[in-house]
Amino acid sequence: MPRSALADPPLPTLPAPRPPAGPPFARRLKRAAGPASAVHAGALVLHLALLAAMAEPGTPLLERLTAWDGRHFVEIAAHGYPDRFTYTPDGELTGNDLAFFPLFPLLVRAVHAVTGLGWSGAAVLTAQLALLLALVLVHRLVAGLHSRRAATVVLVLLVAAQPMSLVFFMAYSESLFLALAAGTLLAARRGHWAAAGACAFLAGLTRPAGVAVVVALAVAAAGGLRRRPGRRVRPVAAVLLACTGTPLYLAWVAERLGSPDAWFAVQRAGWDTRWDWGGRPGSSRWPRCTAGTAGWR
Repeated sequence: MPRSALADPPLPTLPAPRPPAGPPFARRLKRAAGPASAVHAGALVLHLALLAAMAEPGTPLLERLTAWDGRHFVEIAAHGYPDRFTYTPDGELTGNDLAFFPLFPLLVRAVHAVTGLGWSGAAVLTAQLALLLALVLVHRLVAGLHSRRAATVVLVLLVAAQPMSLVFFMAYSESLFLALAAGTLLAARRGHWAAAGACAFLAGLTRPAGVAVVVALAVAAAGGLRRRPGRRVRPVAAVLLACTGTPLYLAWVAERLGSPDAWFAVQRAGWDTRWDWGGRPGSSRWPRCTAGTAGWR
């Protein structure tokens, strides 16, 4: 009998073990959205109760939620932007809706088309949906850096423990901006540079403060390049994309009004907003702030 016939047969090749499956999608969604939804609901009830207590009897709550800047966003969503400078009867330049960036009113228009709500209701719903998304993203970001408990505490402090958190529940763009800023940081931390660049780009179309999101993304990209110096294209491309959001809107306003500094002129005329390098004391703004409180009575 040949020796080969006495040899042990070769063992069958076993497939490589699969990594353990992650939690189901519903469980992942619940872990991310559960605390955010609870905090959002509690803070919403709290702020609505405060608004109802502050308003005069008979004042519609929806009117309070669309006050001040909210009226501008509703007007843009319903009728679009003006196509010229606006002036007082004396010929003095005034501010107009072109001072407000376009992404939030565009989303309001989409929500209005999908739901059939009135413009004011659609604006408030848009802000609520954006805030809920923002809280989910902030929770996931902080939980990844620290713990779930710390993340929940951050949400409470963010939307329920500071007086100005009220604007997150109004027809303002702050909630959308928070969602995009948190999305930028979360995507950058996970190395998803295309998503990070897209979120930062959209943040630049939401508020002028989008430049801060660009700076944060640039810092994150620099850190990523130090860790992986061979992978330069995606982080750099993300930062370059992010840099185009705000200039794109400013250029559109300049072309629409035929003036290179059109947006800045409108902003100065309407809200006296300018970069003064800290030259004017903050106390000079107090009379204007207190005068505006009459709109809440």
